[in-house]
Amino acid sequence: MQRRAALAQGRAGQRHARSWAARPASAPTQHGRPRPPVAPTPALAARRRSPPLASAGDSRPPAANRPTTTTPSAGRGGGGPTPPLDEEEEQRTKAGWRLLEAAPYLERWDVPWSGGAAAGWMLLWFVSFALSAFVLSPALYFALFPPPAGSPGGVAGLLRLSALPPAEQAQFTLASEAVEATVTAALLAALWGLHGKGGGLSARGLLQFFGPPEGDRAEEEEARPGAKAAAAAAAGARGAGTAAAARRPAPPFQAPRGWLAWGLLGAVAAPVVVGSTAALLSFLHYDQIFAASKGTADAVAGMVETGGGGAGGGVGGAAGGTAAATSAANAVALLTYVRLLAVTAVLAPLLEESVFRGVLLPSLTRYVPVPLAIVLSSAAFAAAHLSARDAPVLFALGCLLGVIYVRSRALASPMLVHGVWNGTVLTVLFALSASGVDLEAALHGGQAAAAAGGIAGAGAGAAGAAGSAGAEAGAAALQWMRAMMVVVW
Repeated sequence: MQRRAALAQGRAGQRHARSWAARPASAPTQHGRPRPPVAPTPALAARRRSPPLASAGDSRPPAANRPTTTTPSAGRGGGGPTPPLDEEEEQRTKAGWRLLEAAPYLERWDVPWSGGAAAGWMLLWFVSFALSAFVLSPALYFALFPPPAGSPGGVAGLLRLSALPPAEQAQFTLASEAVEATVTAALLAALWGLHGKGGGLSARGLLQFFGPPEGDRAEEEEARPGAKAAAAAAAGARGAGTAAAARRPAPPFQAPRGWLAWGLLGAVAAPVVVGSTAALLSFLHYDQIFAASKGTADAVAGMVETGGGGAGGGVGGAAGGTAAATSAANAVALLTYVRLLAVTAVLAPLLEESVFRGVLLPSLTRYVPVPLAIVLSSAAFAAAHLSARDAPVLFALGCLLGVIYVRSRALASPMLVHGVWNGTVLTVLFALSASGVDLEAALHGGQAAAAAGGIAGAGAGAAGAAGSAGAEAGAAALQWMRAMMVVVW
């Protein structure tokens, strides 16, 4: 009994000593006298000096030498250690492009405006676009370039546009597209002014030319609980200079959302998508249903043939003319090419991608899955061109542009695809016109298809049935060429 009492008394003394040592040196005792300093026991001192044990396979430096940051946690327990900033960036880059994974193609936007606001904005844009194209642009153009005396006025004056020479038609097209782009920019500025205060749109990846800045990529999920506090704490830990540097645009080739990498991939995929769609339409005889209808390339083809008003016009000029006339025709054709290139490869992609991919597509993801939003926005994109013959090709190209924008979150990516495609098609049209190809006949078959069939039959070295087979092959080739000539206005 005495031994047990001695052991219990010893344990109580040890607990009292430990609690006494844990108190601050300035804390008074129960009787009001200051507590004398108590040295730790030798075992406790040795335990404090020894580093923590590491596992056999752990090659990392000691925990005291690892750079870590502490940010508030969304859950219980307050703050906790998080990986360093360089490790977070490395983890994001190591994920790669993830081309074959479904998850990156299903990421929605956090849209701040409602569906009614989006529908109202699209309706306002459509009305302003129509007024700009059919009222404001002709009025401004004829005010700057008065028509000849005796020309009809009023509504009938709009018919004068079709009677303009091809070079002046290209000039009017450029002026009209500039007016429409200005009106669209004003509407986008109004939308930005309502919802873009304090970086609200950039944090959500909306209407960003080169994608969300690097500093805002973690804020794309700020709708989740605690995310805003974590982002604010992280920004404060970095410092003002580091936070400002982190808001620069993302590198163009950095995975997984490099805007230039996705733009170049889309530019390479566009001919494949359009060619496959054209082959399917030819197999289904879709072109025969709308053989008499006009397409988007018909208006451009009429402006391209500026030299002699027919085959051989274009850059080559009228055959048999004087050197001065040929030089003047080439100068007119070159000026027309530059004007149409500015419209099709610069202004049209800036305008249409900002509307259909920048506003409509993210707004639809608020209510429907991302793939369905791509389909619906592409259908609206094709319908806006008012061409039943080209609608399937436009729809397929719109789906490709939507996928590129979903992955890059940068408007520069679909704009690059759109501009490269339009510019390439326009250049092909001018090259064909300069080589003597009748573009009107090529776009609608006719004599060009028969000529191509005869060439194909002669190349095959057969007669009769082989010639008709060559004609069918030539007609199929021209159908594919017509689809490739579709200029996405």
